[in-house]
Amino acid sequence: MVSTLHPHFTPDKHPLPSPLGVNVYIDESGDLGFYGGSDFFVFGGVIVKNIEDELDCKTHVRRAKKKIWKLYKEDELKSSKLRDNNRKLVVGEILKGQYDFAYALLRKKQVGDHLKNTPGVFITG
Repeated sequence: MVSTLHPHFTPDKHPLPSPLGVNVYIDESGDLGFYGGSDFFVFGGVIVKNIEDELDCKTHVRRAKKKIWKLYKEDELKSSKLRDNNRKLVVGEILKGQYDFAYALLRKKQVGDHLKNTPGVFITG
């Protein structure tokens, strides 16, 4: 069987350090539809700069999951499935780590009608 995983990923171990010295884990929340669906689209990432930060991040995620395990038994943490008090516990635990975060938030109600049917997003300098 040929693996299609990223070359920096090794199963059951931490990812190999990036050649640039930084690993970035990206995820999104919400949807890109403007009619119905979510009010927001969030694109965020955790930036880890070395193996110690990587292990620290995993430790805080495990601790967060352990704190809410009795009420939330999913493998993947999904904010939309958490109650507010559990969401606060998870965020509080994750923020204890020594890694950086980056995000972009789109408030979909503030997007002009002329952009809602645009086939792509263009960024100009």
